[in-house]
Amino acid sequence: MDSSSQKKQIAPDPDVLGLAAASLCATITMAVGFWRGMDGFAIAIRVGLVFVVTYGATFLFVRSVVRIVVGEFVERNRRQQEEEKAQRAAASQGSSSKTGREV
Repeated sequence: MDSSSQKKQIAPDPDVLGLAAASLCATITMAVGFWRGMDGFAIAIRVGLVFVVTYGATFLFVRSVVRIVVGEFVERNRRQQEEEKAQRAAASQGSSSKTGREV
């Protein structure tokens, strides 16, 4: 199977998504602060707080969602493997019982 026909998957990285969300929210906070004519120190404090809170919330959210989703996929794959084993065992028992009667 060549690489062009394989599914492309993007692994959600909590660090990268947290940084992106925090940067966006901090930029919006800074723009609103300047637009309202706030003091530079107050803007800096607000931008810092918004960045830290947004980064933390996004990081924890993405990490927990990834754990849940990966756990579900692992469980589903484990069940499929058990079902395939059971089917192979049943098929091999069926073929061995047929060959036992023919001999």
